[in-house]
Amino acid sequence: MATWKRNRFFYFFVILQTLLLLILVVRMGFSALTLWEKQGKNAATVRQRVGADPPRNVPAASLPGGAADPNWFQTLQEKAAALEHRRLQVEQKEKDLLRIQLEIDGKINQCNQWQGQLIKIVAEAKAVQDKKIQHLSEIFCAMPPEKAAKMVEKMDDRTVTEVFQSMRSKEVGGILSQLEPARAARLSAGLSALAPRSLSRD
Repeated sequence: MATWKRNRFFYFFVILQTLLLLILVVRMGFSALTLWEKQGKNAATVRQRVGADPPRNVPAASLPGGAADPNWFQTLQEKAAALEHRRLQVEQKEKDLLRIQLEIDGKINQCNQWQGQLIKIVAEAKAVQDKKIQHLSEIFCAMPPEKAAKMVEKMDDRTVTEVFQSMRSKEVGGILSQLEPARAARLSAGLSALAPRSLSRD
């Protein structure tokens, strides 16, 4: 049970890091879509210099195909129709990009909400764990070392070292003296590796 509670914090942090990475990837995709949209706008200016009627008072040599091409106006209309078709395609792409942009913004907002909720959950879980550690240290201090040692035998090393950090060195030494030498040595090494929070030498 203690091991599961200890691993729960690890899972919370892994989920939080995964969501942060997801937000970064989504934002990179959004930047790429914005660049694509800017490139598409370059083709939005169409049907300029082309009217519904053939140009007047223009030398035949300056017209498409010159005077030798009697279908130059039909060719011009076909090109105008092609440009119009291209314009409609660009407009549709712009609409699609706008829709995708709105969807991405919604996903980013949702991820930000999840991130805030996870941070809150982790903070609350840590507060509960700290309260539990403090409660155990008070219990150990109030009972004989022999009984406290029996409880320690059923706990994992990490939780025990956290509890011992909140106790006086004299009380910790009394409990360690009642444990198996190998376990006592391992716990002592763990305490030495950690910076004491409120361990007293009284």
